[in-house]
Amino acid sequence: CLWRKLQSCGLKNRYSTDAIFAHELKKLSALAFVPVDNVISAFEELINSNYYVDNEEELRTFVDYFEDTWIGRPTRGGRRRASTFPIKIWNMFDSVTEDSPRTNNAVEGWHRAFNSALAANHVTVWKFINMLKREQGLQKAKMEQQTAGAPQQKKRRKYKHLDERLIAVYYGM
Repeated sequence: CLWRKLQSCGLKNRYSTDAIFAHELKKLSALAFVPVDNVISAFEELINSNYYVDNEEELRTFVDYFEDTWIGRPTRGGRRRASTFPIKIWNMFDSVTEDSPRTNNAVEGWHRAFNSALAANHVTVWKFINMLKREQGLQKAKMEQQTAGAPQQKKRRKYKHLDERLIAVYYGM
């Protein structure tokens, strides 16, 4: 969604050709890895940095969108309006520190497999109920295996290294 907004603001070419420009805009995405309580102050520090101040006219539409959608606009009283998406929903800090999934890819994978097993767009209620029973049995078996100490599915090396890098940044290593 940030990429589409970047394109609609006419910033795609500069983002693709100017490494410094791209790096500065990526800092907005990196706010997802800042502790929830520090996101607003980190955002304010970022937009008050020399780079954002010097390029304010060009970045205004994109930064306004980001602030309205992800942070919330300041009010006269010094508080902030609610953003379209609350910070707690999109922030990944706790997911990284608690080694939790950062995406819903596993859920989407399960859903795709379940739909494939149904083998039709519109199934009867009875077939659907039978598939739910089958799925319940599979999940129960997986839980029993896990309780018995069976090895869990390993993360792909790529994601394991990414998680390690994020933890290293978090702990300042």
